[in-house]
Amino acid sequence: MADEAVKKPWYKSGLGIAILVIVLLSALGLFYKREMRQSDEPVQEAIPEITQSDNSRGIPLDEDTVEEPGKQDTIEGIKMYMEEKYEEAKDFLEKAAEEGNADAKALLGKMYIFGHGVVKDTKKGLEYLEDAVERGSSYAMSELGTLYIHGKDGVEHAADKGMELINRAIGHGKYYGYLAMAKLYEAGESVEQSTEKAISYLEQAGENGYRYAKDEIEKLREKL
Repeated sequence: MADEAVKKPWYKSGLGIAILVIVLLSALGLFYKREMRQSDEPVQEAIPEITQSDNSRGIPLDEDTVEEPGKQDTIEGIKMYMEEKYEEAKDFLEKAAEEGNADAKALLGKMYIFGHGVVKDTKKGLEYLEDAVERGSSYAMSELGTLYIHGKDGVEHAADKGMELINRAIGHGKYYGYLAMAKLYEAGESVEQSTEKAISYLEQAGENGYRYAKDEIEKLREKL
């Protein structure tokens, strides 16, 4: 009995090691097949997030210029939008839009045009913006006018229509139209480039409530 061989655990035997290798290879094979099947499945369109370059397009909606009806929901929607909390922003803005707030409709339109937190839908975005224009939103006039002038993001290039809308916005007294025109003169889009005229429009934007007018004017004056 003293000479009886001590039995090794099964997993240390040659047969045990072979079984473990086979099991491991089988598991790896199943994992590989599963990954291949998933890669062949159709990929749903991702909801893009707003980027700094996106945020620089057009003019941001200022909560200080928002009016009734649906003022508070619109303001909350703007805050959520700027914090990139898109689902909450959409909920607030849709509620305000149902109450008849034109600026809420305009911002919803911008979200769909650029795909800010929603699946990009140019047609739907234009419908929101056009409705907001009809309801008298100078913000919508400036945004839609700028979109027509740029002729990008699925929107037709119609510079004359765009300039008409921006001039309509100027006639409404708020700063959006002045700011849009200042940006056009600064860049020389649809107008002859003129830093002096850009400054002039920024000054008028400042007189109508644009809080960053002074800083932007100083930067432009450095280019003269």
